Amino acid sequence: MTTKKTTKKVATKDNFKPINTETVHFTKDVAECIRNMPEFSGERPLRENHAIHLATEMEEGNFLWQEAGIAVAKCSWDGQTRRVNGNHTCEARLYLDGKSPDIKITTYRARTEEEFRRLYSKFDRNAVRTAGHITNVRLIDTEQFAGYKKTVLSKLSEGYKSWTKESNPDIVADKLLYDHYSVAARVVPHVDRIVNGTNYNYLKRAPVVGAMFETFSKVLNDSEKFWEAVISGLGFESNYDPAKVLREWLQTHTLKNSYTHNNASKTISSEQVYRACILAFNRFRAGKQLQILKPTQTKRRPRAK
Repeated sequence: MTTKKTTKKVATKDNFKPINTETVHFTKDVAECIRNMPEFSGERPLRENHAIHLATEMEEGNFLWQEAGIAVAKCSWDGQTRRVNGNHTCEARLYLDGKSPDIKITTYRARTEEEFRRLYSKFDRNAVRTAGHITNVRLIDTEQFAGYKKTVLSKLSEGYKSWTKESNPDIVADKLLYDHYSVAARVVPHVDRIVNGTNYNYLKRAPVVGAMFETFSKVLNDSEKFWEAVISGLGFESNYDPAKVLREWLQTHTLKNSYTHNNASKTISSEQVYRACILAFNRFRAGKQLQILKPTQTKRRPRAK
């Protein structure tokens, strides 16, 4: 899957100001109109149980209408108006009969699709939009990552955070889209293969993907050879080939607090996994054999050489 490099930069701090705010009677027609606005590819699927729960709260008088609100955006790039939030609130309203309550609708303007993604990611952060979801909103169906599923992009962002220790979801998205895109473009095909393949649970770990970022940021060809061997289990030169040793080490160790059930006999930390990958890669690049992996956390984090 090919991707295009881009050097465009965006700010990670946004100050979106509404162009209009109005209070309207929240009739079923209004709810239906908002529900039928064009869907955004990064939006989560409607959860019917949550909508029913909200409808029950509304019917029993527990729903805080004065604190609720719906946001929409006029999108300059294609002339359409899109829903920013309120999907479940609108669905819940359609379940109810009787008097229409008042609700506030706030309208914003998004000049570009990227600006709309940033606007969308700002809402409901203290509710159910997780850091991973916020990053995915920024990445899904972009030119840089076109064709990759949400599960792949989620694992890619988790790996990036393991590599850089960056936790801000907006900064993670900006770095993957721009500053570190050249590295991400090399890593994402391997992540896609792991996520969509079978029997790769031992590789579906953030620190493993983080180690991919580290090695590919250093060198391309040796990284391709190393990770191909680790993933496929083919092409080992001996039983002490560093790629083989790492592969077997990952298969026989599980992360602490992991819910992944496999045949692993030992538990290790995420940082140990990351360090084991880099130590094995460095031996591989040096053309040396490796008999045993013993990553520690007492020294400085190793860098790919």
